Amino acid sequence: MALSDEMRNLTQHMLAGHESRTAAVAGIRTSTAEELAEFHAAHQAQAAEQREQLDEYMNGLRRDTAAFLSDATGARQAMATQQRERLDEYTDGLRRDTEALLKELDAAHEAMATEQRQRLATERERLTSDVAAMRDRFQAEQREMRADLSEAQRVWSSFSRQMQQRRAGRPAAAPPPPRSPAKETPPASTEEADADDLTVIRGIGPAMQHRLNKAGFYTYVQLAKAAPTELRQALGEVGARVNMEEWVEQARELELK
Repeated sequence: MALSDEMRNLTQHMLAGHESRTAAVAGIRTSTAEELAEFHAAHQAQAAEQREQLDEYMNGLRRDTAAFLSDATGARQAMATQQRERLDEYTDGLRRDTEALLKELDAAHEAMATEQRQRLATERERLTSDVAAMRDRFQAEQREMRADLSEAQRVWSSFSRQMQQRRAGRPAAAPPPPRSPAKETPPASTEEADADDLTVIRGIGPAMQHRLNKAGFYTYVQLAKAAPTELRQALGEVGARVNMEEWVEQARELELK
């Protein structure tokens, strides 16, 4: 075979190989493009599916969040309502307790004021009785002092006349007899002689003791055996303001001593 034939065959063979390779490359390019198109379509479908799933998840999350917020708002309102009710109940209870306490304080204050008024009335009565007794004793002492002064003046006048008569050389006249008091004190009775000091009893002053003596009560025994009503009747209006039960009780204690 000639060289030219060999060169022609080689060229044809090379051209045939080139065409086959070109066709193979074109096929590869075509298949690659098809695969890329399929991959792109699959990717877009997957992306769309994921977006749908994400949208559905977000919508569910929004619904759950809205439900949670609604439930939280309702629970908060219910809790606020319950707290207001408890606070109102506690406030009402506190108001009732405060009113009850104020009433108890008012009652205690009134009772204390009543007791203090009673004690003050008793002490005022006792003080009045003591002052009256002191005034009576003072007036009696004044009368005794005036009587003593008058007697001293009378004796001094008689003594002066006797001294003048002696200096004049005349016999002295007999001294005048002592002047008897205007009113003699009657002898004390047996009850008065055995009388107890009733002023030891709390609430009885000298004036009250004088009233009791006039009513016939001289000793602790008589007071201890007497009924409070009997003492009130004996003392009249004054006895209505005095706690006779305490007198009787104190007289019994003194009687036992």
